[in-house]
Amino acid sequence: MTLKIPERRPSLSPNIARPSRETSENRSETILWLDKNENMDPTYRAFIHTLIDEIPSAAVFAYPDCHKLYKKLSDFLAVPINELIIAAGSDGIIRSVYDTFIMPGDTVIYTDPTFAMYELYAQMLGAKALPLSYQPSVEGPILTVEIVTAAIKSSNPKLVCLPNPNSPTGTVFAPAELHAIIQTASQHGAVILIDEAYHPFYSATVLPLINEFPNLIVARTFSKAWGCAGIRLGYGIACQALIQDMHKIRPMYEGGALSFTIAERLLDHADEMYQSVARLNAGKLYFLKEMQQLGLRTLTTQGNFLHVAFDCYAHAVHQALSDKVLYRRDFTHPSLAGFSRFSATTEEIFSGLVSVIKNVIQPE
Repeated sequence: MTLKIPERRPSLSPNIARPSRETSENRSETILWLDKNENMDPTYRAFIHTLIDEIPSAAVFAYPDCHKLYKKLSDFLAVPINELIIAAGSDGIIRSVYDTFIMPGDTVIYTDPTFAMYELYAQMLGAKALPLSYQPSVEGPILTVEIVTAAIKSSNPKLVCLPNPNSPTGTVFAPAELHAIIQTASQHGAVILIDEAYHPFYSATVLPLINEFPNLIVARTFSKAWGCAGIRLGYGIACQALIQDMHKIRPMYEGGALSFTIAERLLDHADEMYQSVARLNAGKLYFLKEMQQLGLRTLTTQGNFLHVAFDCYAHAVHQALSDKVLYRRDFTHPSLAGFSRFSATTEEIFSGLVSVIKNVIQPE
């Protein structure tokens, strides 16, 4: 008897390559993690630890009561529950949007570089990907509103994915520009996903527009400012009709009771999160200023990260920092060529890295 391997569905691209789970990332706990834009504020992390210590055992052995988190989010955002959906991080919201609206052959617009899953979900569902590339300039990566709106008009996409701020560029579209892009997408029948994963490091938001534009979905996460990448929770906000369709494909439970309980408690202490954001933004500005005083090129971003180009000192700086901190050393995309990315931390922690870099560039 011959056993046959089942065929994948035709719309699933054979070119998809995913990281293996056979090996560990093996991030050493003895050095500083500034490589994945996690919340690296010691004061806030200590606060989260106190919340975790008080979590009841039911959060582990019981199924979640999803309503509790929906209600707290509804109150926090001042939107009705029927305009909300929760998922496994903003990544889960993005996947839900694709699964709800994308058919094989549909065109999806997204920025380049950006979050890798925009392209991968297009490949998974057999969609036609149309990346819009940031261009290099002396001020950093540039992608104009005119290019985005022209692409929408010419390609008639089913979905436009626009992180604001974008990662890894850290760039944003101004509110008036976003309004023009959303309006253009609406006029051409496209769903538009504005990914606000870095809110409120960048405080501007399109959330008030969800009932003006019935094609708009806003995605957010508990991973960045809320400091809980490990609980894998995010949420989407849109008009009731869009959210109703997205709920049709949700799993039995949007997340685990433990993750939900942590998020519920965090929402009771939003002031702690906002204070952490202020500390991290201040630390980012401190580090940028110190690098600029050393004569290094920097890019000011609107997320919880920054870019610095070490240029002729790059090899020596990377070597000096290698046993102290993890960070993104370089990029292949032309718009960020020569730059290294550091996640934001506090001024106190950054000061140690500044000393190391100064010793390389301006040795005593």
